[in-house]
Amino acid sequence: MAKTDSKRKPVAAVPTRDEMMRRAQALVPAIRERAPEAEALRQLPDATIRDLHAAGLWRINQPARVGGPQLDYQLLVEIASEFARACGSTGWVYVNLGVHHWMLAMWPPEGQDRVWGEDPDALIASAVIYPCGKARATGDHYVLSGRWPFCSGIMHSEWAMLGALVLGKDGSPPEPRTFL
Repeated sequence: MAKTDSKRKPVAAVPTRDEMMRRAQALVPAIRERAPEAEALRQLPDATIRDLHAAGLWRINQPARVGGPQLDYQLLVEIASEFARACGSTGWVYVNLGVHHWMLAMWPPEGQDRVWGEDPDALIASAVIYPCGKARATGDHYVLSGRWPFCSGIMHSEWAMLGALVLGKDGSPPEPRTFL
């Protein structure tokens, strides 16, 4: 019998580590077949992104409180290695985007909710190259500006995690921060 929440709706079982690895391994033939397309496009094919979403593989490190299975970081690396044997680009983009879910899980709940509350499947690219960006405090917010040279997976991402230096006050040195 399926579990239910307090409103008596069925609750999906949380996939295990082994189940997620099986899902990843099942995608390897399609990833291998699409490797030339990924090379030609210079980005992952949309079909690969869709397959990874459908298998729930982007979300393996998301906290349970936002619907993720909250599995270990090592699994992310192991899955990326499986994919890289079939297509180096898929392995790289998978781990590169997937690690941002792991990083966001360490942010305050308000930041997590801003991203995953709008779309639990949102992908996050990054360019955490601090000198590329400048930020200045304006009350309880920051104004961010800069030019970041490259973000792997940005074409499939709804968010970007960007590094910037917060300009120091009264001659104090700038402080590196990460922004969404």
